[in-house]
Amino acid sequence: MVVDCKNPDLNDLEIEFFGHEKNKTNYGKVQVIGKLEQANGGSILLDEIGSTPNIIQARLLKVGSYRF
Repeated sequence: MVVDCKNPDLNDLEIEFFGHEKNKTNYGKVQVIGKLEQANGGSILLDEIGSTPNIIQARLLKVGSYRF
């Protein structure tokens, strides 16, 4: 799985990596599964990781320190 990290929008990158879930009053829950969950123990290639905002890099480092 490859993630292009050149996206300048912080919210889009965060949703792409970590997913998103929100309530829709008429339609129930809408869930977007993030790339980290989709990888399910596999590998992810982070292309151009140096161009991502520092806050996303810090969150990715924090996730990488957990053992599943």
